[in-house]
Amino acid sequence: AAVAMGAAAARRMDWMVEAALRGTAAQLRRLTPVRFADVPQLHFVPGESSVTGTGESSAAGANQAGYGSRACLAAGQFANFLGFNGEEAQLTALRQLRSSARWRTRPRRHTASQRKGNEADGPGERWGHEHEVSGLLTFITGWLATACPEARVTEPTFCQVSLTPQRAQAAVPHTATHAATHAATHAALQSATHAAKTVSAGACPDALIDNCERIYPGGAIVEVKCPFGENAPRPSETLQPYLVPQLQGEMLATRRPHAIVVSWTPYGTTVFWMRADDEYQAALRHALLMLADHALAPISDIRGALPPISEATLQVLERMRQHSASVARGAELVGRLGAADCVVLRRDRKTARSQA
Repeated sequence: AAVAMGAAAARRMDWMVEAALRGTAAQLRRLTPVRFADVPQLHFVPGESSVTGTGESSAAGANQAGYGSRACLAAGQFANFLGFNGEEAQLTALRQLRSSARWRTRPRRHTASQRKGNEADGPGERWGHEHEVSGLLTFITGWLATACPEARVTEPTFCQVSLTPQRAQAAVPHTATHAATHAATHAALQSATHAAKTVSAGACPDALIDNCERIYPGGAIVEVKCPFGENAPRPSETLQPYLVPQLQGEMLATRRPHAIVVSWTPYGTTVFWMRADDEYQAALRHALLMLADHALAPISDIRGALPPISEATLQVLERMRQHSASVARGAELVGRLGAADCVVLRRDRKTARSQA
C-alpha cells in the first residue's frame, strides 16, 4: 500500500511539472521574439573566456550542474551547503563534494567533443533554459540599454577561486542591526576551528557586465531567476536571503563588486542590485571551509556515512543564515518592467540546439 501511495504521489508530481511546463511554453509564445543579433550590448567570447577576471577557469565549460567534476564547491550550491534548503539537501551537497574529491587525483581522459569544451556550443547555448535567456534579454533591452547603452554583456565560463583561510576583514555596517549580525558572525567564526587547507569554489553567473563605469564601477554579474507556473506568475518584490550566498560567491569568484538579480516572468520583471560585502564573503569562506573539512575528513563508519555536523559548525551556519537575511534587506529594487517589455529568444536554425 505504501509503495502504491508513493507511486501515485510521484505521478501527481509528474503531472504538475508537465502542466507547469505546458503553461510556461504557452506564456513564452505570447512574447515578442528577439534574436541575439538584435541586442548590440550582447557579446560572445568563443572558447575559454578571458573576461572572468580570476585568471583561473575551467575547460569543462560553464554548466554549474557539473561542479562535482571540478572537485569544488559551486556557488549555485552554497545555499544547500549553508542549510537554507533543509538537512537532506545539505547532506546531499556534502556527499557530492566528498565523492568528487575521492577521484580528483585520478587521470581524466577526455573525448574529442569534451576537449572542445565551450567551443562546441553555439552563442548562448550554455544558458540552456529558454526562460533564463529570455529574462536576460528582457533585462538588457528593457532596462540596461536605457540606463547604460554603452555597457557590454558577455557570457562567462566557470570561474574558480581559492578559499584559502583568511581573517575576516572589517567592513563598515550599514545599520546597527547589520553591525550586530556582523559582530556575531565574526565571533562565531573565530571561536570555531578548521584545517588550514585550500579548498576551491567556483561560479558561473548568467552574464557579466563590463564597460559600465557610470552605473556599476568595476563591473557586475547578472543572475536571472524565473518564477513560473501554469497561471500568471509574478516577479519577486524582495530579494530572498537564500540567494545571497550564491550572489556573493559569484562576485567573489568573478571579482565583480556589483550583482544584478533579474526576477523574470512573462507578465513582468523586477531588477535588484546588491553590492559586494567583503565581511560577508570572508565569513562565507570560513563557513565553506568548515563544511569542506567535515565532508573530506576520514570516516570511521564502515558504511561510509558522514558523521553529524558539529555544534560549533551548526552555530556558524545559523549565523550565516542570519547574516544572509541582513544582507538581503540591503538589496535595492532598481527596476520594474511590465509585460509589454518582456521578450523571448528567437534562435536561428544554425545555432539552435536540438531538444532531444
